[in-house]
Amino acid sequence: MAPRGEAKGFEHIIFERHPYITSVSNEKLLASLKELGFECRLHMVHDPKLGVNIYHCKSLGKEFGA
Repeated sequence: MAPRGEAKGFEHIIFERHPYITSVSNEKLLASLKELGFECRLHMVHDPKLGVNIYHCKSLGKEFGA
């Protein structure tokens, strides 16, 4: 993922999560993205045993007309 300052430049982010590989919980990552002004929704559970999920996020920033 892009560093904090660079992530604000995106209108949409789609990502696949691997919490057991990155040691960052889904909740922690989603909270960080919310702080950056993104609204994220679960799109698909790819592998429930491994916790692999795909999320779609939309910027709520004014620069994108929200």
